[in-house]
Amino acid sequence: MIHLNKDRRINFYGIRDQQAANPAYQHGMELIKQGDWEQGFYLHELRCLPDLRLPQGVKTEFARTPVWTPGMWCKGKNAIVWSEAGWGDMIQFSRFIPLLKQAGLKSVKLLFPDPMIRLLKRLPDHDGLYTDGQSFPNAVKIKVMSLPYFLMEHNVIPAVPVEKIYGSEGIYRNPEIVKPVRQKPLLGYCYTTINNSWNMRAKQMPKEIMLNFIKQHPEFDWVSLQQDEGFITSQYWSDTADQIQTLDGVISVDSAIAHCAGSVGVPVANLIGKERWACWRWFPKGDTTYWYDSMKTIWYDTWTEGLEKALTHFQQPQKVKKDGTNNTRSKRQTKANK
Repeated sequence: MIHLNKDRRINFYGIRDQQAANPAYQHGMELIKQGDWEQGFYLHELRCLPDLRLPQGVKTEFARTPVWTPGMWCKGKNAIVWSEAGWGDMIQFSRFIPLLKQAGLKSVKLLFPDPMIRLLKRLPDHDGLYTDGQSFPNAVKIKVMSLPYFLMEHNVIPAVPVEKIYGSEGIYRNPEIVKPVRQKPLLGYCYTTINNSWNMRAKQMPKEIMLNFIKQHPEFDWVSLQQDEGFITSQYWSDTADQIQTLDGVISVDSAIAHCAGSVGVPVANLIGKERWACWRWFPKGDTTYWYDSMKTIWYDTWTEGLEKALTHFQQPQKVKKDGTNNTRSKRQTKANK
């Protein structure tokens, strides 16, 4: 069990056991849900404890670079922002990279998996990629999900909830992408994802439910955003983002696809599910989120209910009868027939 001192602080260097840290980490997520960002994001730093003591024989420059922990003041230092967790987490939290120099960092370099690199290059105010073995003196490593609390501690972003957070308008939007004009709106859908998160049950819709729902709504055109189903063919998130940006909207389980759609400002209905299965980042419970302006969060008890709720957030085209005529008539036509 982790104990906080009188100032509600923790000696990160004194923690040896991730299991002992987990209750405090879980409490941090509950605090974020309740709106206590400062203490919540502080305890969120216990999610994956770094090895703060360098092992004997460490030779590489990156391994010798210390990991940032709360309380480490970094003004005048260099920084390596490095990846952790899943693709959605990287997309969500990398938005803060352009703010790091406002915290007094001298130079900021990035170390991420190759599929993320092209997308990250769209961000301003960083100094390119870090390669392992590169000399980068006076540096600190900052995990990408640590950026919110790092910036709070350095007085760059508020430590209290705000209506919209930095980059919520769609920070990765490509200005060169032009959405085609269509007769019917084209919606992308993502019905399942694979990772090791605790709430996977809320992220894996049976495919037949999605396909049956599509059949019931021919007033829209539909395209699958699953990696192996034809529309998304590249391993690079920049290409996926550009493809999504051509759509009229997205319906997705809570996944990297939902984050990607929000990050380029495309209307997206994020199927959250029941409150007990929901991630801390989608609270307070409602139909909007401060993370993405274009996202609606959908809370529901059954998959079909969630899909029906999701569809109400998109412009409703005229429904088409089997004979090809519209079900709706204009007000002028209705009056003329009276």
